[in-house]
Formats: sequence, structure tokens, C-alpha cells
Amino acid sequence: MLLHIPIASDLAGFLYLLILPGIILSHSIKVLSKGFWSGMIQVVALSCVFVLLGGLFANSVVPLLGNSQPLGFFPVLTIFDSLLICMIAFNFLFRKKQISLSGISLEIFRGLKHHLPLILFPIVAVMGAVVLNNGGKNYFTLALVAGIAIFVIAIFTIRREVSESFLQSSLYFIGLALLLMTSMRSWHIAGYDIHQEFQVFQFTKNDLFWTMTHLQDAYNACLSITILPTIISQFVHLADEYIYKLLYQAIFAILPVIIYQLVRYFSNRKTAFLSAFFIITQVWFFSGMPTLNRQEFGMMFFSLLLLVLFSKTIQKKTKNILLVFYGLAMVVSHYSTTYIAIMLFLLAFLINSGLIIFFNFKKDVSAKTHPARRISEPFIAMLILFVFVWNSQITHTSENFSKFLNQSSLSVSQILTGDSLVSSINKVLYKSPLKINVTAYLQHNAEDFKRNFPDLQYYDDQILQEQPVESTNFQQITGRFGDKYSLFAAILFKTLKILVNNIFILGGVIMLGLHWFKQKFRWSEFLALSLSGFVLLGLILIIPGALKEYNLERLYLQLLILWSFAGVYGCITFLNFMKDTHRRYIFLASVYCLSLLFYSGFIYNFVGGPALLSMNNYGEEYEKNYTHEEEVISAQWLSQHREASLLIYVSSTGQDKLLAFGTFNKRNLLVDIYPAVFSKNSYVYLTNMNVVGRKGTFTSDVNEYAYTYPIQFLDANKNKIYSNKKSEIYQ
Repeated sequence: MLLHIPIASDLAGFLYLLILPGIILSHSIKVLSKGFWSGMIQVVALSCVFVLLGGLFANSVVPLLGNSQPLGFFPVLTIFDSLLICMIAFNFLFRKKQISLSGISLEIFRGLKHHLPLILFPIVAVMGAVVLNNGGKNYFTLALVAGIAIFVIAIFTIRREVSESFLQSSLYFIGLALLLMTSMRSWHIAGYDIHQEFQVFQFTKNDLFWTMTHLQDAYNACLSITILPTIISQFVHLADEYIYKLLYQAIFAILPVIIYQLVRYFSNRKTAFLSAFFIITQVWFFSGMPTLNRQEFGMMFFSLLLLVLFSKTIQKKTKNILLVFYGLAMVVSHYSTTYIAIMLFLLAFLINSGLIIFFNFKKDVSAKTHPARRISEPFIAMLILFVFVWNSQITHTSENFSKFLNQSSLSVSQILTGDSLVSSINKVLYKSPLKINVTAYLQHNAEDFKRNFPDLQYYDDQILQEQPVESTNFQQITGRFGDKYSLFAAILFKTLKILVNNIFILGGVIMLGLHWFKQKFRWSEFLALSLSGFVLLGLILIIPGALKEYNLERLYLQLLILWSFAGVYGCITFLNFMKDTHRRYIFLASVYCLSLLFYSGFIYNFVGGPALLSMNNYGEEYEKNYTHEEEVISAQWLSQHREASLLIYVSSTGQDKLLAFGTFNKRNLLVDIYPAVFSKNSYVYLTNMNVVGRKGTFTSDVNEYAYTYPIQFLDANKNKIYSNKKSEIYQ
């Protein structure tokens, strides 16, 4: 690392941060793992915990010694070396054991010739993204998705038993490929929240010091996107954006393997594989998570908590230490994931307590079927204490949760009203957003805006009326076989989503409950967690305004960690009319692969439909989420040449670019670019979507709508001070 040898030093830095600490920690706390992937999961996860908490320790202690840049290379190296040497000495002096790789089974390397071809999946994914970034066709990406579907069906078609290590390797590389399919689009970070995540990363990296004074915001309180990438950037010389785009995805891709091992506690390897693959096929996994890095780590640590809780092989003392480590890491990684996790654990504890009371009145119950107490009061209290100390006492970022509770309590009277019930049913059944009057909505929005900002100088209504706007739509893929095939595909996809994402899961949880009562399924707490997910989802759906504070899709993906097993279990049970169990698994694997073909946009490229970012250089996702080099340059130009006292009008996507690539404060940005709200002495920043696509967007009832953007108004009433064909700035 000290010699700065290209590639070699970076590899050494990677091993030093993300492998070595986990090996030493796993030996010190006696984590015994069976199989390569079991050991590797714990090694990588414990290494991340070490860097997160060790980095926080360095950030707190080093300034006391007179160094104002505690997250620089040498301060971190000194602190980490000291901690690692102490752990090695403890292990040698008190446990009389040396540190080695013996904790990780290396059987995977004996079958390397079978596992090595799997790396083609992520390679093809990167090639597909690069070709698209250069303006080429999507042939590589289409081949990737088709290849994954064929490969998975082939696994279940062959009669020979596939090894567990190969199944887990397959899940890892398929998951990584689909993540890279999205994350590697654009030569910059692409998406939505990732831009604000990148901003707080830059705050910390520029000062080599993390503090909430950089930005008093919940994003800045997530060490997974502040301290962790800053330390990685000191040891692994990737471009900052590629820490998020590449390295983070390589870490998060272990999530399907964690799900596999969790479900493996309850069922066979085929069910475990399909449960993990089901999560991989969800668009919220491969399209949403690469733009939500803080939630990637939150979800990973949440899954690890479940893996440790339900393990039968981890000793009690070691289990308690791991629960502390992963619980604390989840709290400092992502706030919303933590809140949902605590509510799930609390509800599951209450449900399981009810099951225990039920068992007390039941006779002839064996000890094996009696409800267990893995989710205990001390465990829940520990998580609540961590949240209180971190969010309320250290970072002072608990206002989001308080706001959610206040809005929910104010809206109790609206629960179970006709409107709320219809809205909830529409969300569950994937109804399309209602059409609204764009002109009337924007006029109403402008009136509210002017009441909130009465001191600004606005344009006369007569001038505004000369530039009317109309609703518009983003470009979609044109079907090659006619409209009837497009309609059939749309109906098939909606039916498939209702079956796979609703009916199979609900039926599976019901079947688990029935089998538990018949003593065929012994994991009462896992059943309680699955039921608590329905309770929580129901509350989120029927409480008006709740989804404004927490995104339904993100919640659903977290619940899928619990429900994926039930989805497979329910479908396999429903297919009892198929006497051959082998055929049942082939059928379900085919259904999940069909879901992937729809969610990824593969089928739409042939029958027509929405154009997705991972597959196309046009369409809604591309126009809103793709980051163009010209947008980065214009954001940097405005950052250097603007008058600090003037406000900047910007779209939500434009705000993302300004925050990530400029030195802007949210207080100077007004996220609205409709002319009726413009003040005369202000900037207007336009992105590629506004300039090239000629579109603006607004949000109503969590749905987004597009309208034709009136650039003529700006040309007639403001001065264009910057233009590079894809981004323009007016004053």
C-alpha cells in the first residue's frame, strides 16, 4: 500500500480494509462457518463493521491528538493497525490460536473451473452499459438478461443435484451483474438519492473529517456514505463515483447469498435458491438499490441480523456479539431501514408472545414445536437504545421519524375512509396514476408557492398566459408486432405481478401458519416476522401521508427478505396437482425468469412499452436519472460564477446534479421550474430533460406527471448566460 504500485497497491488496500479485519474478528469472536460463502459473508460483513466503527473511532480520537484530518491515510492506517494488532495479540495470548484462513472453507477453489465462467455475467453487464453509454445498441444487455433466464431454468431442468457452493456463487454473480447493469450506466453516478449521498461523501472526503456541521441532514448521519467511502478512497484509488458505482455493488451483491443461507435453515436448497432469486428479479433490487447506497448497507445488515438470529450453529456468546455489531452497523448505515426493522421485531415479538400463550393452553406439545425466543426484549431494547443515542443525541436527525408519527396521528381520522381504501387497493393492484388537469394543477401550485414566498417579484399573469403548457408523455419503445401484442404483454405482466408479488406471498404465509399449527413448520418467530410485515404494510398503506415519508417500494423490498421464502413455499404448495416435485420447481423458476424479463425491460424491447435506463438511451428513466457530462460541467460552472445571494430554480433531477457536482446549499434551491413561480431576479437551471426532451415534471399524490416545458418563456423574459446544448442556465 505504501509503495503506490498501480493495481497491486489498490488490491492490497482492498484486502486490508474489506477482508483482513473480518478474518481477524471472526477468529477473535469464534465465528465458525461451514462452506466458502458462509465464511466470506461473515468476513466481508465484519470488515465493513470494522471500517465503519473503527473509522468513527479514529474520527473522534485523532483530533484530540492535534490532527485535524483523522480520516487521512496515515491516521487511519495507524488506528486500524493498532486495533488489528491488539486483536491478533488477544487471540494468541488468551486463545492460544494463530490467525489463518482456516475459518473459510476453500472448497470453492477446488471446483474453480465450474465457478469461473459465472464471472461472464458481470463482465457482459459492464460491456452492455459501456456500449449504451457510448450511444450504441443494447444487444449485450439483452443477451445478459436472456442468458440469466436460460441459466436459471437449466439449473432446475437437469436432474443432477447442484452443489450448494455453485448455487451461491450463481446468486452472487447474477445479482452483481444485474446491479452493474444499472449502476454502470452513465460515466457519472446515475439515479436519484445517490447524488445527495455523493454530496455528503464529498463533504467528508474534502476535509478528511466527518461532522454533522457539514450538513445537518439525515443523509450526513449515514456513515455508510460518509466515513466508509472516504476511508476506501484513501486506500483504493478508484474514482470517487466508482466507489458507489462498482465497489459498493460488489459488496451488496452478497445479499442474495445471505437470503439463500437464511432460507436454508427452513427448507431445501432449491427453495432457498428460488427465494433469493425472487428478490434478484425485483426491479427495486437491480434498478433501485444501486441508486440508494445507504440502504444497500442497511438492508445487508438487517439480513445479517436475521441470519444470526435464526442460526443454530453459532454459539450464544458469539451470536450476542454479532447482534451488537450488525445492529449498531445498521443503525449508523441507514435510518429508515432501522426504523422498519425495529417495528418488525417489536410486532414479531408481540405476535410470538401470543403464540406462546396459545401453546400454554394446548396439550401434548413437544419441546421441538414450542415457540422459541430468539427475538428477545434485550435485543429490541438494544436496537432502540442505539437509535436513540445515534439519531437523537449524536446526530440530532430523529425529526424525520417524529414528523412521520405526527402526520400519522393527525391523519387517524382519515383511516378507513373511502378515499384511503381506494388508494390502498390501487397501490396493491398496481393501478395506473389518474389523469389530472396539468394547467389547473400548476396554477394551484403557483398560488401556494406565492403564499409561501410573498417577498419575491413574480411575472405578470398576462405574460404567463402567453405560454400555456400541456401534458405530455415520455418516449416509449415501439412494438414490433402490433398493438395487440403490447396490450397482451401489459395484461400478462400485471397478472404476473399480482400472482407473484401478492397472491403467492399471502398464500405462502397462510400455508406456513397452517403447517405451524399442524407442527409441520417449527419456526414460529419467522412466521411472526412474516405476519408483522403484513401488519406494517397495511398501516403504511392506509395512513394518509405515510408514503410521503417512506417510499413503499423500499419498504416492500425489505419485507421481501422475510416474504421471499413464503412466496416460493406458497406456490410450490399450490402446485400439488403436479405430482412431480421437480416439475413444480421448473415451473416456478420459469415464472420468476418471466418476471425478470419484464422488470428488466427485455420483453418491452420486442412488444413495446416503457423504456428503462438499463436498456435504452431514451424514455422516462433515462431523461430523469441519466447524468450527462454536460450537466456536470454546467453545475460546476454555475457553482463558480453565481451570485451567492440569488435563488436558483431547478427541477428535482437538476437539484441532484447541483448538489453532487457543485457547492450548493439546499436552502438556495427552489425545486420548481414552472414559469408562474419564477422570481425576476433569480437563476433557472435546466437539465437535458428540459433542454433536449422539452419536458418538465411535477409530483401529485406520490405520482409524477410530465408537461411540455415552455423554454420560449425563458428566452423572452430572462437572459441565457450559459448553454452547452444539453444544459442551460438563465438569469
